[in-house]
Amino acid sequence: MNLVFHAGHHKTGTTTFQGLLASLQAELRECGIHVPVVGGTANMGPSVVYPAQRGDWSGYEFVLDEARAALPPDGVLLVSAEDLENCLFDPEFGRQFMLRARAKGATSIRWVFVQRNEFEYFESLYAELSRHRQVLHYDLMADEILAHGFFSCATAQFRWFFEFRYADAVRRFQDRVCTDVSRLTFSEFLRDGIGSAVFGLIGRGDDYRATCSKVPVEPCNVRLTDDEVERNYVATFLRLGEFGPGDPGRTPQVEPLVARRLELRAACRPDIRRRFDGELGSVPPTAAAASS
Repeated sequence: MNLVFHAGHHKTGTTTFQGLLASLQAELRECGIHVPVVGGTANMGPSVVYPAQRGDWSGYEFVLDEARAALPPDGVLLVSAEDLENCLFDPEFGRQFMLRARAKGATSIRWVFVQRNEFEYFESLYAELSRHRQVLHYDLMADEILAHGFFSCATAQFRWFFEFRYADAVRRFQDRVCTDVSRLTFSEFLRDGIGSAVFGLIGRGDDYRATCSKVPVEPCNVRLTDDEVERNYVATFLRLGEFGPGDPGRTPQVEPLVARRLELRAACRPDIRRRFDGELGSVPPTAAAASS
């Protein structure tokens, strides 16, 4: 059994890709590719990675056993979970995934990381985390990343580590976890059909493209506007609800805070972008972002 980890990063089209994988599970199986699907999703974060971070590896063991029973000896198990990005920060976590896979008969293991332009990645994470009961400040989050090369935050279910010094993180991962690591840019991941490059790395690109053409691609996680993002953060801070300002009677106290946060963000954004490009920039911006 060959094992491929599609290990994030977050905000690189992973949810859309996982939705496509789930809808193609039967067709891919006929091509010798097993994609585990739990609760209708191919995202193994909630069922595998979250429990593993708490010391419960039973979900991962089940995925490995299921794949070994379903696949021929040269078949491919594809495990997709953006939360595997944590393994870049914590190599021992990644080593545990490797050791358990080898114990279950995996003969070849490859890790694939998809990486965005660092400033775009920061802004996308800042927007997305507003959905998850975080209370973040744009400039403070940027300063943290620029000072340390990563950002961390948590919910009751999981703790995230978002790496931004890609080359250093991957080099550390190769030294301590696995030498067979591929880095794709966000643009490469989208080219020739979302995720096609992942299958191309294992010589199955043609199979995937032919199969993928049978179903429509449904983009997930629609981008929030700047106003929606700041409204979410203010609502969380004031405990008015998870999304939006909540109690209309308290709207007057929300609007000035939203306006002020947007004003401060606009004022510091050009300098932060310059610093990201100068201090971290290793991945070029996507065409859409560069022209905006």
